[in-house]
This record gives sequence, C-alpha cells and structure tokens, in this order.
Amino acid sequence: MMGPVIDGMVQLLSAPPDPLLAAARMGDRVPSAPSDLPSIAISLTVEGKRANGLGSFRREAHQLTQVTTVVPVQAGSDTFSADLKTLQLPLPVRNPDQVQISRVTGPNQPVSYRLTSSPAAVEEFRVDSLRGQAIFGAAQPAGEQLQAISWTQIFREDITGEHSSGAIILEVWGGSAAEVFALGRKLEAKLADPTGPRQLGFGVLQSAGLTATENSAYQPAVGSPFPVWKQKLTYKFHFDMELGGAASSGGPIKKINLDLEAQQEAFSVPAS
Repeated sequence: MMGPVIDGMVQLLSAPPDPLLAAARMGDRVPSAPSDLPSIAISLTVEGKRANGLGSFRREAHQLTQVTTVVPVQAGSDTFSADLKTLQLPLPVRNPDQVQISRVTGPNQPVSYRLTSSPAAVEEFRVDSLRGQAIFGAAQPAGEQLQAISWTQIFREDITGEHSSGAIILEVWGGSAAEVFALGRKLEAKLADPTGPRQLGFGVLQSAGLTATENSAYQPAVGSPFPVWKQKLTYKFHFDMELGGAASSGGPIKKINLDLEAQQEAFSVPAS
C-alpha cells in the first residue's frame, strides 16, 4: 500500500497545468549525480491501515458488454444445433429483449429477423435467456451466415478498498538555496488546493512540519561527492485506494451434477 501513496504524490506534483518537476525527478530515491538536481525524494511512515468493512468490499466490477458475432449456418458444439433451429448465444445472456439477428448472405441480404414469443417462420426467433439460445421458427438455410447482436456480462474481480494514514516526507534537493526555496514554496502552493489531492486518493493532506534549508556535500555510492541544498516538508495524509477489477477466471455455471445417496427414513409414534 505504501508504493501507491508515493506514486499518487508523484502524479499529483507532476500534473499540468503547472507541474512542480518532471515525474522522473521525483520518487522514493535520492539523487546520485549533480545532473539529477533539482529533485524531490519522497518517503513516508504509515500509522494506520484499515479496510472498509465486509472484507473491504465496495462494489462489483462485472461489465455489461454488447457482442456481435457472424456465425455460419452449420451444426457445431457452440453454435447451431443439429436441426439448425437453435443458435447458442454468448453466456450469460443479458437484456434478451434486445437480441438482434439478421442474415448477411444469400438473396436480398441483409434480412432482419423478428423477435417474437412464438416463432413460426425462418426469419422469426425467440430467446431462451436461461440457456442462452436463439430458437428459430424453422431450420436456417445451411451455408448462409447470420449476424447476432446480444448482451453478455464480462466477469471481473470485485472492487475492494483500502485506507491508510501517516506522514509523507517530501525532501527538496537543489543546487542552490534559492532553487530549494522556490521549489518548496511552489510545492506548498500546489498541495494547498484540495481538489487535486482528492482526485488522486488523498482525502486529507495537511502540513505538519518544515525543516531549515541545509547545505552539505552528498557522497553517492559511485562517483565524487557534490554539494547540495536540502529541505524537508512533512504532511499528514489519509489515502484511499481501490483495488481489483481484473478479468476473473470465473464464468457462468453451465452444468451441475448431483449424486444423491439413498437415505432411509424412519418414523415412530410415541406410546400413548
């Protein structure tokens, strides 16, 4: 959960119309060369973390989707029945009254089919929403092609939420005291507007500390030391994040096998 907090802060500070710095100059790292200046090194401490109850569940993420398929009229395990009177639609079928079917080959095409409760002709059909089937009034002409437009549901993982709070430290690094001063004041002004932070998950972002600007020689792991100016700004934060929504491996239940063992029942009448 800590990584998304830092990512959200980088996105906030680098957002237009007046970005503080380029996103590449901010993050959970310190400069390693004079060419990295100016930059902002971000660190944080998390004081509390909680879900939102009910296992942090917020809402379902299943997606209603319109599907258009062109199907050859021939028997198949997932298309037409052997008598060419039943067409399998993508499961599960949603909004069955909005299914549209038309013939897109053959004479006078395209030919729109009519949805009815009691189909009796080749160009009439009804929808069995439970089985996900379009059932025609007569066998369809073999070798032709039908276009079917239907609605189905893409299953996705539930949306869950997490909430954390703590302190985020923004350490401004620059090549001069004036540069650090200007960046620090611009940073404060950018975080003072509550609209931007809330859009990126920061429900609360409150100033909590400011250290004096200091000058020192920084020794990177590789290379010679170089002079830097630094100042730390600390903010208390409450961060809210949504997780999930990825495509689920689940799907509609197509078959249930029941194996019932015979059970003996016995009754007794109490003596009067």
